[in-house]
Amino acid sequence: MDDAAVLRKALTVGDELHLPTALGPDDELATDWRLGGYPYRNLMLRQTYEKQKYHLQVELLKLQAWVKGENAADGIVSPLVDSPAKRS
Repeated sequence: MDDAAVLRKALTVGDELHLPTALGPDDELATDWRLGGYPYRNLMLRQTYEKQKYHLQVELLKLQAWVKGENAADGIVSPLVDSPAKRS
């Protein structure tokens, strides 16, 4: 299944396709995004960046609180570790 088909399937509820109605300047994809360049046509507006960063930080704090409360640190896999040398 190609990327477009996977995305179409994920956005489909029943027989209806639920697509975003309007793209803002922060959401327009660049034509060469699949080649590894910057994926968006425009740089993200600073206000949008700060808003999204805030929401992501809140989600990270929720995850940290859950891990601490459940003592589940052994079950968390993080892609943020660069190399085995950084592990203690």
